[in-house]
Amino acid sequence: MTMKLRATRAIPGIATLALIGAFGAACGFPLPPAQPEEADYLAQCDLPSGLSAYCSACAGGSAGACLAVARAYERGEGLGRDVLGMVAFERRACDLGSGRGCTNLAGSYRNGEGVERHSGQGDMLWKYGCGLAERTCQKQDLAYECVAAGQCRISRNEPLAARHVEHSTVACESGDRLGCKVAVDVAMRGPQVDPAEVAGLFVHMCESGSEFGCEVVAMQQWLGLGVVAEPEAARATFARLCAGGLQSSCHAERGYMHLLLVSPFIAGAATPYPHKAIAAALARSRGPVKDGGMVGFCVAPDGTTDKTVVLDSSGSEEVDGEVIAAVKTWRFPSRLDIPQPELCMQTAFQLPRTR
Repeated sequence: MTMKLRATRAIPGIATLALIGAFGAACGFPLPPAQPEEADYLAQCDLPSGLSAYCSACAGGSAGACLAVARAYERGEGLGRDVLGMVAFERRACDLGSGRGCTNLAGSYRNGEGVERHSGQGDMLWKYGCGLAERTCQKQDLAYECVAAGQCRISRNEPLAARHVEHSTVACESGDRLGCKVAVDVAMRGPQVDPAEVAGLFVHMCESGSEFGCEVVAMQQWLGLGVVAEPEAARATFARLCAGGLQSSCHAERGYMHLLLVSPFIAGAATPYPHKAIAAALARSRGPVKDGGMVGFCVAPDGTTDKTVVLDSSGSEEVDGEVIAAVKTWRFPSRLDIPQPELCMQTAFQLPRTR
């Protein structure tokens, strides 16, 4: 990505790449080498919207300030979205010992945002960052580190402490997208899921700039789940997101809601996949096969599934057939109290990486 040219003010201490990674190396964890362009971002602090002060504070050693600038680049707040700038300040935050900076940087490597995709580097950064975040959260109770620690615990399917939940909820209400993700996960895992509480969290997630959050808000409006049913408003949101390239919203326009959203509100949903049969079908397949796909289905009043359909093919008719056959065996013992006569859902499936 070509960096935008603008008037600059050099910041002492960030002039060369020699310092990048020094903290990680000192702690026995060498950070991945920075790209040459990253030094230019770190050295320029004539930024709009009050971000100049954050940039200067980042240069002075404030990891939280670095994360604020990284988020501005990620979301395009006064800067225009620029993932290379995002990565530069994520790396600086990680270099300063922020677990949140390291886990954010891990995501950039895993997804290939602003850097060349490298899952191995991403996995190492993730593990290292999770350890940093947990230790900082315990010792300093620092909000953004506790949010990252909560995310790490969720990824390991471990219980969250009260501090993780409290910080994530407050962070979500303040516009922190990751805080919303953690808070939503906690709310959706509870023994009794409150539709209104979940709806409020997804509204905050949408306001933080998350397309997924906006999509889920629309789904809740479509279903009347925790909010007043507004199908026309929902349809308009789906159309906008679909036009922007969010494929799941294109499926939602057709009436297929995320199973992820609906399943916590349906008691005893059984949704197994025959992994061995799918792996065997994958081995028999010829030609290119994707990492997964998407299927749609509807739940009849008696809890059985019908109207199964492939929404996004894996590229293999055999694999798609095994997935469809599995979905037809799924059972949903109870139904949501929603205005629609039937509940239709979409769910993604992932294939084993054996090819």
